[in-house]
Amino acid sequence: MFTRMRLTIPVRLTGLLHHGTQDLVETRVVDRRGKKNEFGEDREFSMNASHEYVLRGTAIAGALKSACKIAYGDEHARAWGSSERPSLIAVDDALLAGGSPDRRTGNAINRYSGSVTDGSLFHHGVFPRGTRFTIILHAETRSPEDAAAARDALRACVQLIGSGAVAFGGRTNIGWGSVELNGNAHLETEDLHTVEGLARWLSGKPESEVTEAASSAPDSGVCTIELVWSPISTVFVGAAAVTRAQDKHAIASGQARNVVTPLMENGLPVVPGSSIRGVLRQRAARIARTVLANPDGWEDVTTHLQLATEPEIVQRLFGDTRRQGALRTHDSRAATRATVTADHVAIDRWTGGALDGERGAGDEARGGHLFSVQEAAARTWEPIRLDLRLDRLGSDAESRRASLCLLCLVLAELCTGHLTLGGHATRGSGLVAVQRLTWTPVPGLARGPEDGAYAGAWESGATDSVDPDDIEALTAHSREVARDLLARARALQPECGWAEVVTRADRERASSDAKAARTEEADNA
Repeated sequence: MFTRMRLTIPVRLTGLLHHGTQDLVETRVVDRRGKKNEFGEDREFSMNASHEYVLRGTAIAGALKSACKIAYGDEHARAWGSSERPSLIAVDDALLAGGSPDRRTGNAINRYSGSVTDGSLFHHGVFPRGTRFTIILHAETRSPEDAAAARDALRACVQLIGSGAVAFGGRTNIGWGSVELNGNAHLETEDLHTVEGLARWLSGKPESEVTEAASSAPDSGVCTIELVWSPISTVFVGAAAVTRAQDKHAIASGQARNVVTPLMENGLPVVPGSSIRGVLRQRAARIARTVLANPDGWEDVTTHLQLATEPEIVQRLFGDTRRQGALRTHDSRAATRATVTADHVAIDRWTGGALDGERGAGDEARGGHLFSVQEAAARTWEPIRLDLRLDRLGSDAESRRASLCLLCLVLAELCTGHLTLGGHATRGSGLVAVQRLTWTPVPGLARGPEDGAYAGAWESGATDSVDPDDIEALTAHSREVARDLLARARALQPECGWAEVVTRADRERASSDAKAARTEEADNA
C-alpha cells in the first residue's frame, strides 16, 4: 500500500515573525570619538537560493511537532518520528511574498544599574502582523497503520494552528510568530496501490477533503492573563533616531533635527512584548533576590551572567539562554496615532546655560537644541496579554503556587504605579493604571485537586464606569486591582510559605550545579 498526502494550510500572522539566517554578524564599529555605531548590524530574515524570504520547513516542523507533543502527548509520535525511525511527514519552506521585512530594534538592560548594557543594541528583520503565507505538509506511507497515523497528525496540526497553540520562528516568548487560519485547510490524498487511485493521480484529480478547525481547542496547558490598561502620562518606546549624519540634504537646507519617534506598527504606536517582559522580569528578580538576600558582587558581572544567575523561580517564569520560560508576553498597540513632541537641550554644568551644538557641529545658532522626542499620547491601548504555561513552573503544586505568587506581586506593583512601561521613566513617561485584570484558563487545565486554587477563572476590576481621563479615579481603581492581586497571592501561597519554596528551589539548583561540575571535573581528569 502506497499513499501520498498533501496538506495546505493558509495562515495569517497575528504577531511579528522572525526567522534568522546563519550568516555571521559583523562586529559593530567604534568611531574615533569612542561612540559605537548606533545602528549596529541586523539579524536578517532567512532567504532561499532565489533570494526570496522564507520560513524554513525545519522551523515549521519543529514548532508543529512540539505543539503536538504538548497537546496530545505521544499520540502522534509515530507520524513525527524519533531518533530511531524517520518522520512520515515532510514540510516545505513557506514563501513570504509581498515585500521586504521591517526592522525591530532591541537592547539588553543591566539588572544592577537599570541602564542599557554597552554594546547590546541589536536589530531583527521581521515580517509584520497580517502577512499571509501557506504551510504545506507532505506524507508518504506504505502501510495502513502509517497512513492512519499520518492523516491523524496532519489533521491535528490544523486544530493546533486554529486554536493559536503554535508559534513559528524566533522570540516566541515575546509574542512573535503567532498565527491564525486564513481559510480552510485542504488535505489531498493519492492512493497509488489501486487502479482507481492511479487513474485519479494521472488525471490530476486526487481525493480532497476540507479540514476545518474544531470549535473546541485541544488542551495546550496555557492560561491567558489580560490587563486592560490606560497610561496616566505619555508612553515612549523609541524607534531608531533620525540624525543629521544620515540626512545630508537636511543639513544643507538648515532643516536638520534629531527626532526620536515612537516605535510604530501599521502606523500606530506600540509597546513591544519585549519591553513589557523586561519590566516584569527585572522586578521579579529584585523581589526574589530580596527574599534570598544574595551576597554583593552582582554588579560586576555581565548582563548574560546576571540572567544565568537569577533565582530559580524567576528563570522558571521567564527562562534564560538554556531553556524557555513559562511566560509569554504580547505587543500592545495604541488605538490612535496621537503624539506629543518634547524638545530637549543639554545644560552646561559650569555656566548653567544651554550647551552649543548638537553631538557635533551645525546647531550653534539654535541655542543648543539637542533632540526632540515624540511620545505616544493615546488614551486607549490594546490589553496587555500574558500567556502562562503551568507545566513549566515546576513539577509540584508548591513550585507552581510560588511562581504564581511572584507573578501576582509583580503585577500588583505595575497596578500601583511602581513599575513603568517604556523609556524616559525618570522624565514622567510610562506610568500606567490597570482598569481590569482577567485570568482565563483553558478547559481541562486542572489535572488534580491541588490545581483547583489557580485553575479557575478569575477577574478583578470588572467595571466600565472609570473615565480614562479622570486620572485620580483611574489611579484609585488600579490600586483596588492591586489589592485583589495581593489577596490572590496570599490565597496561592504554599502551606510551607512562599519564601521557603523560593530558597529551597535555589538550594536544589546550587546542589545540582555543583554535582554537574564535579562530574565534569572527573570526566576531564
